[in-house]
Amino acid sequence: MVATPLPGGSEPLPDDVAPARLRRRVLQVVALLGVLLLAVALAPGLGEVRDRIAHADPGWLVLAVALEALSCVSYAVMFRPVFCNHMSRRTSWEISWAELGVGSLVPASGAGGLALGAWILRRGGMPAERIARRSVAFFLIKSSVNFVAVAVIGTLLFVGVLGPELSPWLTAAPAVGAVCVSIALVRVPLMRHVGRVMFACVAIYGLGTIVFGVSRSVPLSLAALIIMGGADMISVLIRTSLIQLDTPDGMRGRVSAVNSLCTNTSNQLGQFESGVTAALFGTVPAVVIGGVGTLVIAGLWMRWFPALYERDSLTSRTH
Repeated sequence: MVATPLPGGSEPLPDDVAPARLRRRVLQVVALLGVLLLAVALAPGLGEVRDRIAHADPGWLVLAVALEALSCVSYAVMFRPVFCNHMSRRTSWEISWAELGVGSLVPASGAGGLALGAWILRRGGMPAERIARRSVAFFLIKSSVNFVAVAVIGTLLFVGVLGPELSPWLTAAPAVGAVCVSIALVRVPLMRHVGRVMFACVAIYGLGTIVFGVSRSVPLSLAALIIMGGADMISVLIRTSLIQLDTPDGMRGRVSAVNSLCTNTSNQLGQFESGVTAALFGTVPAVVIGGVGTLVIAGLWMRWFPALYERDSLTSRTH
């Protein structure tokens, strides 16, 4: 078996990531992309997407492709200094581009690509602890750029410089609720009945979704969104705290990774579900269905997981 060695005395990379095999994989991916492009060009139901692209300004399309290419290149350039300066540039580029490919195919906000890279590096002899720490650092650096971009673009959308004319107050309402609840929790922390509070907040979020879906009043819609943002803030705080506090030290990283993968993927699946239900039943029924589904899930989870419902505090498991 021929393997690709890593500089610095590390174990060689396995045959699975050897350059020849990676080239074959790249060709397979290119072929798959070709099939996808044919599907986009010929498949029915995508006419609206094709029409939007057809009427788009070519300059903006070129700029979008260029920015995406620069984003991928920056990912590859950043990989080697973070993980291993002794790694050859070719190897680091091959691993980083493989991560980018998996990240594009697996809707998990980049976690799928990092998981592939961690597997390759571990097979290459890098200690698991080093991989875990460097992966967290890499993910934070990469995500910070996205956060800054979202903040800048969101501000431009809010003031009306970019995008269609939308109500900035409806857009900002959930964040207002979350900020207000965050300030309140600093002064009045959650001490008792955290399980019941968590499920109550999930139910409030579902009810708020239903109210927002059927509302024809702007003040009522704003109130619903503010309440939804605050309720979601509390439920997320309790869930993430319980995961960190109840997980054994030796498994906390793995459990957090699985939780991150599931939650990020659920966001993508939720967007797909919302689009399908909106196309089938209309926008308002889709929103109401989402709220009803939230209430149903909250009720079922209270019945199926009574210990979680009866959880008294964040640091103790018994009432």
